Amino acid sequence: MSGRCDLCPEMSVWTCSCKAPRINLCDSHIRDHLTDQSVPSHPIVRNAIVINENSKKILIKTFKDIKNQANEHITRIMQETASLINIIERCCVSHIRYLNDIIGKSDLLLQQVSAANSSSKAIIPGRILSILTRREQEAIEECSSWILGKLNINNNPIKLGLQELFSIEDSVRLLDVLLLADKESNTFGPEIEFFKISPQKKCVDSNYPSVSIKENFREEIKETQSKASPQKQVFDSSYPNVSAKESFREESKTSPAKKCADGNYPRVSTKENFREEAKGIQRAASLVEQSPKPAETQNIPQRSKTIITPNENNKVLKCAKGHNLSWNNNTPFNYFANSGSFYISCDQCGKTYSYASWNCRECHYDVCRECSLSMGVPLPILSCSSGHELEWKSDVKMHYTNLGKADPSCARCKGNVEVAHWHCRACLYDICNNCAERAGYTSVATSAKCKNKHQLELNLAVLLLGLPVSCDMCKQFFKGETYTCNPCKYFLCQVCYLFLQLPAPGHPIIRCPDKHLLRWFIKGNFICDGCCQRKLEERFRCIECNFDLCSLCSSQLYDAATKRPIKKCRNGHELSWDYQTSKRYGGNAYSCGVCRGEIKRIGSFYCQECSYSCCFRCVFRS
Repeated sequence: MSGRCDLCPEMSVWTCSCKAPRINLCDSHIRDHLTDQSVPSHPIVRNAIVINENSKKILIKTFKDIKNQANEHITRIMQETASLINIIERCCVSHIRYLNDIIGKSDLLLQQVSAANSSSKAIIPGRILSILTRREQEAIEECSSWILGKLNINNNPIKLGLQELFSIEDSVRLLDVLLLADKESNTFGPEIEFFKISPQKKCVDSNYPSVSIKENFREEIKETQSKASPQKQVFDSSYPNVSAKESFREESKTSPAKKCADGNYPRVSTKENFREEAKGIQRAASLVEQSPKPAETQNIPQRSKTIITPNENNKVLKCAKGHNLSWNNNTPFNYFANSGSFYISCDQCGKTYSYASWNCRECHYDVCRECSLSMGVPLPILSCSSGHELEWKSDVKMHYTNLGKADPSCARCKGNVEVAHWHCRACLYDICNNCAERAGYTSVATSAKCKNKHQLELNLAVLLLGLPVSCDMCKQFFKGETYTCNPCKYFLCQVCYLFLQLPAPGHPIIRCPDKHLLRWFIKGNFICDGCCQRKLEERFRCIECNFDLCSLCSSQLYDAATKRPIKKCRNGHELSWDYQTSKRYGGNAYSCGVCRGEIKRIGSFYCQECSYSCCFRCVFRS
């Protein structure tokens, strides 16, 4: 058994039997003892180790605590990195959108100048017309001040501040000594590479986010540094109830229609692999009250018949109260705004559908296309030269680029078309939004509004005073341009405001699990949440939830909602689209009841009564 060294209080490691009694020595004194030549030999033996079990438990607990702390630090570093990437991404979007606007205006002016000649009757802006009629030297002097200028990237202050982003209190340097068995060693180990940025840079402090891309650097860990920021809160958002058409039709008799939840959704932020859910308090959505399910088609009570009134040219459809029905291509959006469901029930035959149709917005009265044709009323659809109905598309220019074709132009006015416009994929036929509106088709609106659907305005007082404000969308504090709704005390930073101006999809089904309407986003690397494949292209995106949907998946999802028959479960119940099916399964992946494929974050066509799910691809292929 080992005890104390005979020459010091340290534990004895060696026993020498050169003398009687035996001598117990530690590592420090064994060397001196072996040099003693007063005895012929030094038969030494290493002592058996006597382990104190309590001390062993303390060591095990200490190393486990160090390991857990290191894992927590890794998670927090990854979370902060994800947040910084998000800020950089929004910064890039705002600048690229500004430059794209300059390119579009330059193209328009270039066409006007190129087509100008002495006999031209085209309308040319006055200042350009003035330059066209001047002498060459005067034109040079005038145009010399029109250069856009160089791009300034001021990231030096950020680089200097990078050294203070992450720091770790170094109280475990002895780990290297323990592993290397060299007590003279004071090396902590391999240098560790960090991303660093000053901790106070959590918000936008100018017109655009002043955050530069992170640089790598090496630094030995210091002994006293500031502690990392506290962990983020996590909350579990509740699944909103969805009222059917019959419910809000009754409510509208006594109270105004419920406002859309688009601007008032719960603020849930998710990041694959390492971002925790949520930042702070959940904003409650203005949800309509729970209502009974619509009755099955065969059990529908006696319906009010549609009135058909002839006029000078053709027949006019009217609701039961005598109001004229209008052709509305945004009916699914209108119903989603009122009830959270984009499904429409025909008041003539009871059919469920989700596309453009005849509608009386005052009475919530609808007539499907089949009933309209059976009553002799033609459909005023917007179509191409081959008779195909045009669809609202945001990916047209990307599709033309992939085919190696030039950017499209309007087939009616021959002018340029917007990024999102009306398009026939089969015939490559395009109509600009102005021509479509003259034909009765309104564009899908993309604007920033508060939770009560009030239009936002630029707040110059906040801008001039330089007051820090919290954005109600991204939850970041910022300074600079602020878009507000003063009655509702609602604030948006410039980055979020510009994001909401990007093109929206043509159907309300293209949303993230938290029902935020996606926007058509710039080209980049991403993993599609529909097909789970990594892609490099433009896509639909929700910057709040880091949710991406590629062009192919969004097109299949659109077709599944508008062009395919309503699918039923094994028990004959109609399936409806459920954005948050994964939350019903505890946030875990689940399988399609048809193809048995795995479904992760995206929703599914779901039967709540039978807990039956069907992926959008199976509905698309049906």
